[in-house]
Amino acid sequence: MDRTNGTDVIETDPARRERFLENSGLLKAKLRTAQAVFNLGTLSKQKGTITIKGIKPLLICTLIISIILIVFTSLEFLILKILGLQYESLWSLLLFFLVYGLSEIPINLFLSALLKSLTTLDVIQSHTGMLALFLHITSTFIIVNIIDRLMTSVSISQLGISLFSLVTGLVGWLSIQQDPDPPKRGSKEFETYEKKMS
Repeated sequence: MDRTNGTDVIETDPARRERFLENSGLLKAKLRTAQAVFNLGTLSKQKGTITIKGIKPLLICTLIISIILIVFTSLEFLILKILGLQYESLWSLLLFFLVYGLSEIPINLFLSALLKSLTTLDVIQSHTGMLALFLHITSTFIIVNIIDRLMTSVSISQLGISLFSLVTGLVGWLSIQQDPDPPKRGSKEFETYEKKMS
């Protein structure tokens, strides 16, 4: 017995069987759709969805980047410790490096883009020249000085900041020496690139 719209309707066996088959057909269609979207058997990338095969490279890249960041942070910590870094707690030290890393990365990306733009406009000869070295050292010096002033739980001497800036600026500058120069404005390579962009 089924109650719809306030009236009692008695279903016959064929009507009940038809409704049951209809519901089971909908259920099977939903299961096929769910299986197609999240297919663990093939582990392949479905159209518009991310499966395990799509997540694996992301996890591997994240792991590699994390290891690189830990190694560089450890080296920077050792350099700063040698140069007289003092901190009250491990938390303040971690906060110092977190703020330093979050400040340094976008500033270095901006400086790299600026130097490449100046090279393209033929204002400077190369984006890997002495101006790049000066900007890397200066940006590190300013960042560490600002963090040192704002964080009372971490302190480092001006000599330590200067030497740290010199070392990390030099390492950053040496790391970009193999980068190819961007195409100069007016060159065939630049015009080809400009056509691709428009």
